[in-house]
Amino acid sequence: MRRIWLIGGTSDAKNLADILVAEGFSLLATVATPEGLSFWGERPGLEVRAGRLDEAAMEGLLAQEKFLAVVDGSHPYAQQVTACAREASRRAGVPFFRLGRAATPLPAGAKVFPTAALAAEFLANTSGKIFLTVGSKELEPFAALRGAGERLTVRILPALASLEKCFALGLGPANVIAMTGPFSQATNE
Repeated sequence: MRRIWLIGGTSDAKNLADILVAEGFSLLATVATPEGLSFWGERPGLEVRAGRLDEAAMEGLLAQEKFLAVVDGSHPYAQQVTACAREASRRAGVPFFRLGRAATPLPAGAKVFPTAALAAEFLANTSGKIFLTVGSKELEPFAALRGAGERLTVRILPALASLEKCFALGLGPANVIAMTGPFSQATNE
């Protein structure tokens, strides 16, 4: 059987799934959350499962099913998913491929920080509004900023868990934009 495991709920992964199914491959697409199921829709040749998989669960899935390859189409910032999938694939002897995105050039003078905590530390010494697009997993250091309720507008996925996290951190409806990307430059502006 020509079966491929496709990880992720990005538009890039969805586009690749359309191509692979059209070429006659059977796909298992996995997404982290139940909300991700609706992203994929239903179509012949595509099975979709929701639930976070750690490395051991990935190894179990690879032992249970015979895949030609694993294609990681997860979000570019989902580095732990990529690392676990790469290692599980290596151990199982299944070829691993990372579906990459072309880098978007940053504007001149853009500041880059290796962690959310360092970016929040920098922002603590500034004033003005902040449009934050890091997603719900990295919100804590930003929500802790002085005046966060007045300064922050966060864009997150429209998932109940993401909204609940925002509310738990003191960010109310006026602070939250819940949308699914990809986003154009015009939308961001």
